[in-house]
Amino acid sequence: MKRIARTSLAGLFLVVVCLAITGVLYEMIGRWRDTRRFPEGGILVQAGSIRMNIDYSGQGSPTVILESGSGGPSVDWLMVQPEVSKFARVCSYDRAGYGRSDSGPEPRSSLQIARELKQLLQAAGEKGPYVLVGHSMGGYNIRVYTGQYPNDVVGIVLVDASHEDQDLRAPESIRKSQQDHHKHPGWKRLKYFFQLNVGWARLTADRDAPEFWPKAFREE
Repeated sequence: MKRIARTSLAGLFLVVVCLAITGVLYEMIGRWRDTRRFPEGGILVQAGSIRMNIDYSGQGSPTVILESGSGGPSVDWLMVQPEVSKFARVCSYDRAGYGRSDSGPEPRSSLQIARELKQLLQAAGEKGPYVLVGHSMGGYNIRVYTGQYPNDVVGIVLVDASHEDQDLRAPESIRKSQQDHHKHPGWKRLKYFFQLNVGWARLTADRDAPEFWPKAFREE
């Protein structure tokens, strides 16, 4: 009986190892394909103590600044920037720690992000006035930027933007999910590392579609 149990455990371990190796290979191939499909754009600019990637195109004034949501690099605007560049100067960029940009100092607050964006635009020679476009969490950042540097900004566009009171107005199930999300940060980092490097996040990416959202959220 013990021999059977040991053999079963060894077999299970071998299956897990094989699945992990397969996942790593799947993720490596996926990243290689992504670099072919979505080539990196922009240039690295020394903005204060860090280098940041900025991608600009088009001509005209005011200049449109695209601010991505949480976890999103400048490539999030891949389909948007070319269209805006037909009638205006437009810039997208990688926040510190995203895409090709260096990591920035902690804490990663909207105030810190706004200061870094100000330094980046000055270093890149991108003069105002600006129309700031913020998606999701980017809505926080552009509102803070506008409060800090009001003379730079002639307009803002909020694209499905986050709001500081959104959790209070959300259904109970969503509030609980948000609270749980901030528990056990060390375990969360380990989980995300696993998901990102063995192909799990890539394999389940379509589950971000609305039909997979919690029922309470869809009804709201």
